[in-house]
Order: sequence, then C-alpha cells, then structure tokens
Amino acid sequence: MLPSNHSRPRGFPPDLEGLRAFQNQIAAIQRDAVWWLHTVVPTITKLAPKEYIHCLHKVLFTEQPETYYKWDNWPPESDRNFFLRLCSEVPILEDTLMRILVIGLSRELPLGPADAMELADHLVKRAAAVQADDLEVLRVERIQLIDAVLNLCTYHHPENIQLPPGYHPPNLAISTLYWKAWPLLLVVAAFNPENIGLTAWEDYPTLKMLMEMVMTNNYSYPPCTLTDEETRTEMISRELQISQREKQEILAFEGHLAAASTKQTITESSSLLLSQLTSLDPQGPPRRPPQPVLDQVKSLNQSLRLGHLLCRSRHPDFLLNIIQRQASSQSMPWLADLVQSSEGSLDVLPVQCLCEFLLHDAADESASGEEEEEGESKEQRAKKRQVGGSSGFPFFEKQNGRLRKRVDGVFVAHQEFHPGPNTAGRSGLATLRLVAGITTALAKPLTTVFHT
Repeated sequence: MLPSNHSRPRGFPPDLEGLRAFQNQIAAIQRDAVWWLHTVVPTITKLAPKEYIHCLHKVLFTEQPETYYKWDNWPPESDRNFFLRLCSEVPILEDTLMRILVIGLSRELPLGPADAMELADHLVKRAAAVQADDLEVLRVERIQLIDAVLNLCTYHHPENIQLPPGYHPPNLAISTLYWKAWPLLLVVAAFNPENIGLTAWEDYPTLKMLMEMVMTNNYSYPPCTLTDEETRTEMISRELQISQREKQEILAFEGHLAAASTKQTITESSSLLLSQLTSLDPQGPPRRPPQPVLDQVKSLNQSLRLGHLLCRSRHPDFLLNIIQRQASSQSMPWLADLVQSSEGSLDVLPVQCLCEFLLHDAADESASGEEEEEGESKEQRAKKRQVGGSSGFPFFEKQNGRLRKRVDGVFVAHQEFHPGPNTAGRSGLATLRLVAGITTALAKPLTTVFHT
C-alpha cells in the first residue's frame, strides 16, 4: 500500500515511517527480481539480448517513464512523476548491486561489461541521492565489490588472435570504464567507510587520492595533502614515467594484434588502442585523473556530500590521518573551509582538527597584527589577550561557540583523568597546542575521551 498524507491535518509532518517501509519494500522486490533474472530466466527461456536488458532495466525503474504507463494509461498524467519518483528513489541492496556486476562479467548473459557499469553507476548514484539519517541507502559489506567493479574495466583481446609464444600481454583497462569505476567506488566508500573505505584507503592509492580530494574539497593534482615540494615533484615525475611505459606497452601489444590480422605496422599516429586503453594496476601508484573526471568528482561531492561522510568517520579516522601527516607549520587552507562548512555539525570533527584550525587562524591573526602591536606596551597587549575570556583565546570570538566548548571540554576531560598543569598563565596558543598534543597522543575523538 502506498503511503498517503491526504488524511493528515495540515502542518503535521509526513508519515516518514510509512515511506521508509515502502522504500525498503521496493528495494527488496528489486533484489528478488534481479535474482530471478540472473538465476531462473536463463534456465527456462532464451530471451533476445534486447528483451533481457529491457526486463532488467524495467524492474529497476531505469527505463523511460512512458514504459510504465503507456499500456493502461495509469496513473493520471498529473501523478506520473510523483509515482515514478516514489518507486525509483529507493535504496539499492548489496545483493542487487553485486548481481548486476556478476551478470556483466558473465559471457552467457547478454548484459555486457559497459552496460553493467553504466547501470551500476546509475543505481549507486540514485540511491546515494536519497540519503537520510533514518534510511540505509547503500550498505555494502563485501570487499569483493571493488574487484568486481574493476574487473568490468578489463580489456580482452579477440580470442581468434594468437599472440607470439612467450609474450605476455599487459593488464589493460578500457579507459572510459576505468575512469567511471573510480567515482562509483568513491561513492560506495563514502557510504561504507569502515570496510570499503578502509580497504580503499589502505590498498587502492588512486581511490585514496579521490577520497582526500573530496575531503579537502581541492581537486588539483598532485593533491593538496602532499605539502612537501619534493614529494609533489616525485609524484609528477612518476606519473610521466608510467604514462610513457604505458604508451610503449600498448603500442607493442597492438603491434602483435595487427601482425596476426591486418599485418599493418602500428605507430603512435596510427594506433587505435592508444586513446582507448590504460594500464590496469589499481593497487599501483595513483594515476592522474582526466579533467572531466575531476569535474565529475567535484560535482558528486557537492550533490552527495561525500567529503562530509568521510570526514565524520571516526573508525577509521581519515581526517585525523591527513592532519597527522602534515606538520602544524604547513599551510592547510582547506581546513578552514572544512570547519566552516561543518559549522552545524562540529561534533563530527576530531578535536585535533579544530585545534589545528584555530592554531592556523591564530597564526594568521598574529601575523596580521604584528605591526599594530609593535608600538603597544606589555600592559596593553596583556589587556587585549584578556578580551577572549578566562581561557585566553582572543581569536575564539569570531568562531562558533560550540567549537570553543569542544576544545575547552577535551582539556577539562583530560584533566579529570590525568591531573596535571592547568591553563593558568598559558596563552591561547599554548593551551591549544597542549590540547592538540593530548588528542594526538590519545588518537581519539572527543566522544571517546569523555567515555574513557
């Protein structure tokens, strides 16, 4: 039964409980329908490829809208968009997603790798757009999903072509699919940081780089999280070397294919595969994404708030990992943007992140005010420092009050369990550095400290 709000008095909230139950029911029906198309249909009938793909799209509500109402002209035109959204904007279950990938990898079923990738990409992003605090829209437990997505990218040369004895072709991927796979996996990682996200962070450098980009909201290459100039130069140099080796391997591979078929000599200008293939080494060094891919990742982050989802993860704590890799003396302009964009949910940020933000803010303020303070007496400077209150944080005045409470709170909590020197006589910077040091040593967010 469809949830209805027609009988609810005006001003009352919608029946979200009924809506969520309906959304989960549709997701379960889609899972069962995809299972039936995958395991039962091939054993009882031989559908034409076009019909099989049409059935798959139809049960997932990815066909054209008229497909669903053209036969009986129902629902009325005024309600069609509403009903279609109600049935299509639903979670995607893990089993549904995995089966679509498996169907795409199967040679016996008519859904090819490119179509499977396109369908999976659409379903993942559609489900992610429905995210809500009271609804799991993209829950994935199986790490194997990463390999299944990447396997769809693999390039397979024609089976009727014999390669020279002893020659081992390079592992290659179709470029368009390869660079569609990473944003898809980025969305899945953001919604499943404790398993998919952690595996991506530890084992897939290209995906880790994209995760850092959406967290810092900076889409440059090399990423802004690499602050050491020597490391950045090394990364650029390594990418050039990999690209050159990749080009040579593809040309040699295409040369062998041509020798066994057209007998043509393959050069860089005559190559057909050079612009279509890329090296398939997902656990190797991070590759430079094409600009359209970076633009797409930026757009996804703006619409789905992927960076926010990753930043609020405490187990694992990706944000703290980035901060700890960068010395306090390094410039982190992205940190200010992160804190300001999270103003309504500061509790999701680790205390050290807030301390680092305030340290940089204080350093900037100190640098800009040095000239003004040159002519002031010690008494005048001391009086200015007291403006911020007993804690000695004059630069807190222009920040959210909750931020001050969090940083003060972690110090108080630490003092309760580990009595030691208090903040009396300390400057705001000294206290901040102490709090930052405490949280670094504990490597825990504030909520953990309070519940030690």
